[in-house]
Amino acid sequence: MTPEHGYGYSLPDETSMKKLNSVQQFTALRSALTSERETLQARLRQIDSAFSGAVLSPEPAPTRRGRPPGKANQAMSASAPARKPRRKMSAEARAKIGAAQKLRWSKTKADSAKKPS
Repeated sequence: MTPEHGYGYSLPDETSMKKLNSVQQFTALRSALTSERETLQARLRQIDSAFSGAVLSPEPAPTRRGRPPGKANQAMSASAPARKPRRKMSAEARAKIGAAQKLRWSKTKADSAKKPS
């Protein structure tokens, strides 16, 4: 078993794998992979410890466009005056408007009846 790839562990070569039965092959591969995992975990711990000593400056947060959240409701309730009450129209005024509309429609209908299409 020789390390062919330089990772610090070696997999069994083909000739030795042929001599072993499948259970032994599995055991050999598992032990090789387990040792590789331990090597990688140790390397990750080294990398983590290197980063823990370094002070990284965080990137500035991207500026948010538009109205800040929650400001719309605060502005409406705090600074906006109370809504004006609806203006009420008298029954006489509504009747005058209705009569004028009926007159307009009757003129339109009369004009359309005169014109032969």
